[in-house]
Amino acid sequence: MKKKGFLQAIQETLGKELGEIIDWAPKFLRGLQLGWALLILAVVVGNLVYWLFYIGRPTPLANEEERFEVPEVLVSPETRQIGNTWNQKTWLTQIEALALREEANAVNLAYVTTKGAVYYSPDSGVVFEEDWTMFDRASFPRINSMTPYGTGITLNANGNIYNLNMLQPFVLEAYPEYVFIVDPSGDLWSKAVEDVTFVALSDAQASLPIEIAPNSQLSPTY
Repeated sequence: MKKKGFLQAIQETLGKELGEIIDWAPKFLRGLQLGWALLILAVVVGNLVYWLFYIGRPTPLANEEERFEVPEVLVSPETRQIGNTWNQKTWLTQIEALALREEANAVNLAYVTTKGAVYYSPDSGVVFEEDWTMFDRASFPRINSMTPYGTGITLNANGNIYNLNMLQPFVLEAYPEYVFIVDPSGDLWSKAVEDVTFVALSDAQASLPIEIAPNSQLSPTY
């Protein structure tokens, strides 16, 4: 009988402990849920306050009437030229540039791009003088070599190969402030753009000291 009473006591004790645990578990879970709910609420309220006071609220003005006024735009007294001014010039089309290959004395001002294309002026050139005093001997690092063929010239520059005519003035995109020419001896000459007088193409052709043959290898425009 004593043994049975002892076992009953243990069962009663364990049952009491388990009952307390079972009774306590729902309270713990409810408390945990409440804690998460309060944390989420705090985050939402904090973000709302931040938006209202630091982002959403407009900047205060000394004069509230100025808030809805459109600011006046002042016109600049001078037109500004943006970027390379040579890009704003008028050049021959691709077909017109190809037609130059059939023409003699094609000394149209040329614009040599870093991408390998060449643009040609429809009506501008340079008057030439026999003593070349209007140009200076030049040497530029981007011009690697020049190879004459007949009255044409193969130019290695900017990592590309270009074909132009001797005595044809040209501008390198890498040096837009200079005008270059290659004389009949294959020497390179240059002059600052502001010191060069551009004339009508017919006047430039009339001043040529030699006849320039048609050049079927003239670099194309693209």
